Formats: sequence, structure tokens, C-alpha cells
Amino acid sequence: MSRVTLIGKLNAREGEEFVFEGTQEQCYSCSLRRTCGALVAGRRYRVVGLRDGRVQKCPLHEGGVNAVEVEETAIEAAVPSKKAVRGSRVSVSPPNGCTDDCEVWTICHPGGVDGRKLVIEDVVGSTKSDCPLGIDLQVVKLRGE
Repeated sequence: MSRVTLIGKLNAREGEEFVFEGTQEQCYSCSLRRTCGALVAGRRYRVVGLRDGRVQKCPLHEGGVNAVEVEETAIEAAVPSKKAVRGSRVSVSPPNGCTDDCEVWTICHPGGVDGRKLVIEDVVGSTKSDCPLGIDLQVVKLRGE
């Protein structure tokens, strides 16, 4: 099910993905805030359609904002293999001792999980690189309920 929202003109193209960070302080006095803020903070969305193309002024986005249709997307993340069971609910948390120079850091720290329990929609397979901490990881696709 898609929703209509406003995003920066430079990002308003089909296939663009983003994590909605929530309504910013500058937005509270804006007449468009209900449209921009109609998403759930911390969730990942993909632009699935463009609206009329009119640009609205926005103090946060260079060049203004455009109306787009978005859908919440599945999130790829690495979880310990023993938890990688299709249909199960998991909470994604990075392993202790993980550093940002790790080859699998990005998949262990996906945006849009915001500490909530998510359902494993699919088990994709093992990570392309081994975890330097020795943890057996599987890449999964997660969805909110």
C-alpha cells in the first residue's frame, strides 16, 4: 500500500530509498507538515511513483520538495544464523565489539530497524565476507508488522 509524501526534489525519483528521520523542528510552522510527516519515523521507504511534479518551497531541502508515492520496504540485515528462520520475529542489534572498518558493518547496522521487532520475510544467504568476530551470520530481509 503506497502513501503520498513530500521529499527533496533532488531525491524525487522512482526507486530512491530513504529512512524517514521524523518531523524536524523547522517543520512545525509549515502548512505542508502533515503530508511530509505522514510516515513513521525510523522506517525505510522506497519511492514507487511521482506525482504532478510541482515543486513546493521547503527550508530544509535545497530546490524544494516534490510529491511522491512511497511504500515501506524490506530491510536487508545480518543476523546470527541460528535466528535466521523465515517467519520469525527478531530484533536486530549489532554484535558487541563490531567496528566501522569491518567489511560486513553496513549489513549489521542497517537503517530503519530502530530497535523494533521485525519479521524475517526471506533468508537471502550468508554474508559476502566473514565476520571478524567469528559470528556465523545470515543475510535476511525484514519487514515491519
